[in-house]
Amino acid sequence: MNCKAYVLIFLLGYSLSGMGQNFKWRAPLQKVDSSGFYNIGLSPELVSKTASTDLADIRIYEKDKEIAWLLRKGTDSTDTIGRLNISHYSLIPYTVFKTREIKTSKQSVVEINFDKAYQIDKLRLTVDGFKFYRREAWLAKKNGDIRQKGNQDPYQLMDSFIILSGKPTIIELKGANRYKTLYLIIENEDNLPLTVKKIEAYQQNMHLTAYLEKDKTYILKTGAQDMSFPRYDLSYFNDSISNGVPFIKVGNFSQNKAEVKKATTFFNSKAWIWAALTALIGILGYLSYKMIREMQNKK
Repeated sequence: MNCKAYVLIFLLGYSLSGMGQNFKWRAPLQKVDSSGFYNIGLSPELVSKTASTDLADIRIYEKDKEIAWLLRKGTDSTDTIGRLNISHYSLIPYTVFKTREIKTSKQSVVEINFDKAYQIDKLRLTVDGFKFYRREAWLAKKNGDIRQKGNQDPYQLMDSFIILSGKPTIIELKGANRYKTLYLIIENEDNLPLTVKKIEAYQQNMHLTAYLEKDKTYILKTGAQDMSFPRYDLSYFNDSISNGVPFIKVGNFSQNKAEVKKATTFFNSKAWIWAALTALIGILGYLSYKMIREMQNKK
């Protein structure tokens, strides 16, 4: 194999390995007065900017140095009669909903909309109706598999629950999913529809814990595609770090313009990725064929 082929393969491999490392968002962290461990709260707004549902694309930098962190989550707390401990959750800032009645199926469909795709762990409903009521209901999302109108159910059912008079209605969403639109489907049967007066959406509290040094400038970056969850030594020492670590603030987010611009160039586009893969496969195939021919000729 000649030198030019080696160089071309190296460049192709390097360019492909660098894909997906372009952070879309950046925000400064509050400067600390003394060196030590600090907590960085992951607000719903911050989490909505991440590209990975497991938060694998969050990174903290001090200049070009990557800073290790631990991901910690608050207690998932709902008491025995269904009341939500609000201190363990953050309210999603923007929630609007509208209700429509479907007489043919005797259902109420409540469409819940958010201004962006948030991590939603709990929903709390406030409803009004006759003094006594018990309704079966479903939490659903839009069915993305519909190909022809009318031949499939427009909703993909996620979980069932009961709306019961005298008891808070708390709906738990399982998994690390992001939602911009959700649906509640209430089975009315032959009863008058309930009035949904209020819907609140919550994200379970979580934060990063990192060791920060006095007077240094730290930047939190996120929004990069296809990143693996970081593996830091710090993860083995979770129990050694106090739970009483102070919190610091995250500054305003701005678009990481230099990296976003870089991400939109030809060499970071999908066309380049496929072209590079095709070229790499072709080169390897040609070199393999050439090596086999040379071996046959020697024989």
